Amino acid sequence: MGRRLVVWIGLTIGLLVHSQPLSGWAGPESRRPPNVVLIISDDQAWTDFGFMKHPAIRTPHLDRLAARSAVFRRGYVPTSLCRPSLATIITGLYPHQTGITGNDPPKGSERAAMLHHIRDVPTLPRLLASRG
Repeated sequence: MGRRLVVWIGLTIGLLVHSQPLSGWAGPESRRPPNVVLIISDDQAWTDFGFMKHPAIRTPHLDRLAARSAVFRRGYVPTSLCRPSLATIITGLYPHQTGITGNDPPKGSERAAMLHHIRDVPTLPRLLASRG
């Protein structure tokens, strides 16, 4: 099995796992598309995991994954709110750029109307899908 990349992102915790080598990390096998899994856990601090040295919380499965992965311990989101943070994760844009700056749409707006901001820009899921 190839290298894995694990990324923890601020208050919204994300794990980005590549079970195949990333392009440029290894030999010819790196030409295969990586298998990417994004696991998101909300309302936890970055220390709320065993592998992050929490004194009471036990996370044995995540601990094993982290032990075999590259862990970036300084990932941040631009806001502590879920929806704008998730929009940032999939677009790479700041909340003011996506137009999603809160968990709920502004009064008088429909939630579906906010989605055009996401549809109009490249997103991580679409970029990964286009590469197989």
